[in-house]
Amino acid sequence: YLWPRYNAKLLGLKDPADNLIYSAHVYFDNDGGGKYLKKDMTDFDPDVGIRRVEPFITWLKQHGKRGHIGEFGVPDNDPRWLAAMDRLLARLRQECIPAMYWAAGPNWGDYPLAIEPIKGKPRPQWKVLQKYVKPADCQTLGPR
Repeated sequence: YLWPRYNAKLLGLKDPADNLIYSAHVYFDNDGGGKYLKKDMTDFDPDVGIRRVEPFITWLKQHGKRGHIGEFGVPDNDPRWLAAMDRLLARLRQECIPAMYWAAGPNWGDYPLAIEPIKGKPRPQWKVLQKYVKPADCQTLGPR
């Protein structure tokens, strides 16, 4: 959500082959840092992820650039995070913008953002993520 404010200088990058892909990170916690320290969820907005990526999508469209979300993740301890992730991924799919989940693999242990199964049991995030594993019907990297 801070992309336009801090990345205007990136427009000066030139690639003769026109293959630049801009990468943004997005997290849904209060400060967008991905630590998810606040426990009070009474004012939770399930569209927080969408609100945070819209400035990036708009910036890409305004400048005719392509992009992806290079990092995002949600904790496994509250289903509201999963709903917000689902809404974000659906929005990104509409724009043909791929996203990469943060924290996969066996070395994360019980880290709440990890998606590695614990003792063979899938983590809650996987139920949402698996809906978006199949490639979208996109001819090129977005946004559309």
